[in-house]
Amino acid sequence: MIVPYVAGGAADITARTLSQKLSESLGVSVVVDNRGGANGGIGTDAVAKSAPDGYTLLLDASGPVVVNPVLYSKVPYDPVKDLAPSARPPRSCT
Repeated sequence: MIVPYVAGGAADITARTLSQKLSESLGVSVVVDNRGGANGGIGTDAVAKSAPDGYTLLLDASGPVVVNPVLYSKVPYDPVKDLAPSARPPRSCT
């Protein structure tokens, strides 16, 4: 699971909690890899370029997926073509 932010923040804490539960549920180790930088773009790009086999997950906020493509003239990934959602927020969040 790649977290495109530095260790110790809210996204990292969420990822580590989730990875522990995923490990228990799936019976395999889920490793959290923090790849901060470029407003989340470095870690998001790593996931976008990984094999689409379901083994690499991205725990992300909206910044790299929604804001970066609008804020920067060029990002190395296309959030619509290169990423696929695997979960969505609960109804109470929408």
